[in-house]
Amino acid sequence: MVTELQRLFAKNILKMDSLGDGSIDKRVYDLAPAKNADFTFNIAPDLGITGAVITRMRLTLKSSKKERITLEANTAKKPKAIYELRDELSLPPHLITQLAVKVTFEAEAGKRAKTRTFNITYPNSCALNHDGLDLKIRKMLAASGLEPRMMEQGGEAV
Repeated sequence: MVTELQRLFAKNILKMDSLGDGSIDKRVYDLAPAKNADFTFNIAPDLGITGAVITRMRLTLKSSKKERITLEANTAKKPKAIYELRDELSLPPHLITQLAVKVTFEAEAGKRAKTRTFNITYPNSCALNHDGLDLKIRKMLAASGLEPRMMEQGGEAV
């Protein structure tokens, strides 16, 4: 009975042909490349994306997994402002556990350019959908080395 209810929910509410197989997604976003101030998003010309910047960065201290620092910067005039802010501070060793990314798309004739801001959170959370402009952003993330990768038994991404 539950399986049939799930199928009906998927079809009528979610507008999906079927639900997944129920397996747990063990993929992990690799946010480490974004630690380097030289990091840039790899944007293919056919995606219609004119720019992408990191506007917020959550850092988790290596000494305590429960202590975090969140940095937020105005990137309107300085795309690397988040890195300048981070480098001004004397931070203890840390890991990046969340990024807020703002993506700008090519403007259509006579219209303002569309933007999309979203979070990527370690280990496997991303606020993007799997269609439309979000799918183009996901392609950019994959090309930039941030896409989810399978997690090994020992906790290290492969």
